[in-house]
Amino acid sequence: AMKLEKVLKAKAPGAGAAGAAAGFESDALFAQIKGGIAADGANLVKAIKGVYLMKITGGPDGATKQWTIDLKTGTGSVTEGTGAKPDCTITVSDANFMALASGKANPQQLFMGGKL
Repeated sequence: AMKLEKVLKAKAPGAGAAGAAAGFESDALFAQIKGGIAADGANLVKAIKGVYLMKITGGPDGATKQWTIDLKTGTGSVTEGTGAKPDCTITVSDANFMALASGKANPQQLFMGGKL
């Protein structure tokens, strides 16, 4: 498991609804993840040791966005687009990703339904 709860405990400065208005709802969440990694990246890298590529679909006008969460090298990083070779690629809609992050969606049900 990616253990996002560890990363999400620290909020990034300025992350909030304002960033979501211009594009993907999940942009603000990735800003939080980036802030969490900045706050405790070395420990997260030790614990997780993986690179995740998040392919977020269903954005404005059907757009897709990719984020690389590197918890394998250095003190970790979050970058928009592709970065280090991923150990795991997750494709999910923007709405379902936000529902997962907020605890409103069940990941097993999304997976079994072909939505994750």
